[in-house]
Amino acid sequence: MKLTHTNYFTNANRYLSNSKISDYLKSKEFFYRKHILGTVEKKETPALIIGKAVDLWLTKSRQHFEKLYIRMEKKNSKLDAKLIQLTAREYDEVVGICEAVEKTKAYKQIKKFKKQQILQHEEKIGLFDGLCGVPDFYKIDELGNCIIVDLKTSVTNDTKKYFYHAKDYGYFRQQAMYQMLLKMIHPEINSIESRHIVVEKDPDKIYKVKTFRLDQDEINKCLEKVFEIIEEIKAEKKWKDKDTTWEDMEELSDPRVKKAEWGDDK
Repeated sequence: MKLTHTNYFTNANRYLSNSKISDYLKSKEFFYRKHILGTVEKKETPALIIGKAVDLWLTKSRQHFEKLYIRMEKKNSKLDAKLIQLTAREYDEVVGICEAVEKTKAYKQIKKFKKQQILQHEEKIGLFDGLCGVPDFYKIDELGNCIIVDLKTSVTNDTKKYFYHAKDYGYFRQQAMYQMLLKMIHPEINSIESRHIVVEKDPDKIYKVKTFRLDQDEINKCLEKVFEIIEEIKAEKKWKDKDTTWEDMEELSDPRVKKAEWGDDK
């Protein structure tokens, strides 16, 4: 099956992506109902709606955004269904984010990168037909050097805080998937690195933009985990989450305090 921007986010897409792996890590049962049975309604959160609008603007153009999205003080069910209604707050946030990014030299330097290209690899993985992903931007030069850039919004772009934010939201695993797919599709790649251009969302509408290169060691750790999960999904038959037992009980204590082992001298 050829994946397109029309069918990518539908149940017709039988390829594993990073977001599907995230659902698998949350719950095998939920994953089965959502991505195999297709019985879980796919809901778009306000953050996802804003993210899609930002992606359209910055990977296509402001004109593409303005043709599809409309600013509404109050949403109206009678309007053309082809138009996507944003509240005034949501619309203004998209404009603020995109205008801030467009002003940066970093954004101008990736304008000629490939944008929102669907990466697709054929490989039978249990009930799935392969792997897929859609990086925001990437470029492979004549020497085989590859750079992947993803645009992110965050409540903070402080380096330390954003590192933990990136880990919590699976961004290193996402880049592991993109790197793996690009290497599968483009064997000429000799070196690869992943970057983020991050917009800090601020209540006062001050949208600070910062750039990061993601630690390759963290990406490689996630790549090992991705391979493990793929093998699990290949072998999975029951789609049941692990039961809760007292044998698996964990100690709840401050992880910063090292406790003495039994038998240690006082």
